[in-house]
Amino acid sequence: MEPYDVIVNQPVVIDNGSGIIKAGFAGDQIPKCIFPNYMGRPKHVRVMAGALEGDLFVGPKAEEFRGLLNIRYPMEHGIVTDWNDMERIWTYVYSKIGPARFRAPEILFRPHLIGEECEGLHEILMYSIQKSDMDLRKMLYQNIVLSGGSTLFKGFGDRLLSEIKKHVAKDMKIRLIVRYVLSTNVLVLPYTVAFQIQLQVVLIAQE
Repeated sequence: MEPYDVIVNQPVVIDNGSGIIKAGFAGDQIPKCIFPNYMGRPKHVRVMAGALEGDLFVGPKAEEFRGLLNIRYPMEHGIVTDWNDMERIWTYVYSKIGPARFRAPEILFRPHLIGEECEGLHEILMYSIQKSDMDLRKMLYQNIVLSGGSTLFKGFGDRLLSEIKKHVAKDMKIRLIVRYVLSTNVLVLPYTVAFQIQLQVVLIAQE
């Protein structure tokens, strides 16, 4: 089975319970892993020589040494109260379900990972800018608006900026504009571009 077959045909399903977390592939009869949904941290720096190695425990390891750990649940009454611990638990989950562990943002930049023969997001962006009028390209590179749910992935902006810099002139100034109000995101770019174009027209007229 190719890696992209797992992504396309077997989505990962995670049941985030306040007490128990279950995870597996869509279509499977039983979950791949089931364990208490909590994080454990040692009560003391050295409780037993060689017994505890590390500062954070999750899954069966946390359950095994529960008596030696301070237990904290990242969810209460179905609501995530500690996103950092919740992310650690999800990382553990993905490490336990084998070769299907993929970071979704990477697919946006390297579609070939799932068998798609198309350009990455950064390439599409640069192609669109290069197709525009030469006088507008500099302004467009300085007004790249990140809009939509996928842009909220941790490190997305840094990765996009890094990829663009690999393909443009070193003296090209690139600016990413991040907007978190999703309901109005789609309006930001048209307003920004329209305003700057209008400003340029006014300045030219005054000359």
